[in-house]
Amino acid sequence: MRIAIIVPGWSSKFRPYFMPFFAEQISNLSKRSGCTFDIYIANSISKYFKLSFLRFFFNNGFDQYDRIESKNVNLINVNYVNLPFSNLSKRISQDRYINANLNLIEAREHSFGEYDLIHCHFFTSARVGFEYFNRKGRKYVITEHASDLTKSLDFYTDDYIRSVYNKASTVVAVSNRLKKELHRVVGIELEKISVIPNGVDTEKFSIVNGAKCRTGEIKKVLFIGHLIERKGVFELVKVVHNLIANNINVYLTIIGVGELSGEILNYLKVHNLSEFIEIKGGIPNHELPSEIHKHDLLVLPSQKESFGVVVVEAGACGLPAIVSRCGGPEDIIEEEFLGSTYSLDDINGLHDSLIEVLSKFESYSSTMIREHTVNKYSWDVVAEKILSLYEVKTS
Repeated sequence: MRIAIIVPGWSSKFRPYFMPFFAEQISNLSKRSGCTFDIYIANSISKYFKLSFLRFFFNNGFDQYDRIESKNVNLINVNYVNLPFSNLSKRISQDRYINANLNLIEAREHSFGEYDLIHCHFFTSARVGFEYFNRKGRKYVITEHASDLTKSLDFYTDDYIRSVYNKASTVVAVSNRLKKELHRVVGIELEKISVIPNGVDTEKFSIVNGAKCRTGEIKKVLFIGHLIERKGVFELVKVVHNLIANNINVYLTIIGVGELSGEILNYLKVHNLSEFIEIKGGIPNHELPSEIHKHDLLVLPSQKESFGVVVVEAGACGLPAIVSRCGGPEDIIEEEFLGSTYSLDDINGLHDSLIEVLSKFESYSSTMIREHTVNKYSWDVVAEKILSLYEVKTS
């Protein structure tokens, strides 16, 4: 079976923490099947005009994608110029990206034979599947990950959006909340939408400290994500500041980069919090397990989130988590023994959840948390669901 997979990004030398779940998913699909996978990766050459990328370029040369050690996986650059100045220029850029994909797919089919299925991640990639279906009649499936569905669709007419989704053989949502959003916003029939969550490498992410959660005097809290407003990281910093001011022994580590980095660092300096809160910056995905193992609790206080890969990565390491009920993470923390959830409408929700979890921390079992995570989110489970979908849709 020949599968084309269209993705909007890929982890690389310049951006080792950018969308690593695509490489992990496809690596696990290739290990468990005899399929050939051609991965079409969006590559905006405009990034080389940014100062940060220019610095990388002159020090290290051109960017290089993280490779997958498999003979049946081919990574294909889809080069285009991104014009981020207005909605019109963004639309023109996306149209160029779509056409670049279509031309590459057609050329590759001419050389190696037709694809049995095209798997598109996110709506922009789904446009490629839709246009190629119209051109050549190839079946396509869509996996939707968008944390803000309305924002990702705002360039297009309602009729076009519905056509893209409805022509697909099936639509996959990564959470139950996103499934309902696709039905509400786009009008897709619920029976056409499958729910397949993101997976986790449960060998890489594992327990190293025994069956019970740690009982040290200082509880080490971890945040992993982009330092942007949507992720709620600044709120977490302020809540931890409040806990410290009230003599609660807690330490916060922030892993990630983003536009709020400078503002948070300034806040830590002004309030003398550098002893209690640390920003470590972005790190490659393969280094995350060792960081997770140093901590007791993960917090994901996002305003919107379609799933929450870091929650299952922490769960595979046996850590409980506190998450906001913002779309996807609450599906993961579905039982009390996994952690706690709180409403974004509750102004004290994050604070109260931290107090609650810290007060009964010794009741959490790392073994139970990991077993639940393995049974629902290991690649043995998730990859099998995706491969079964491929079999059904190509039969």
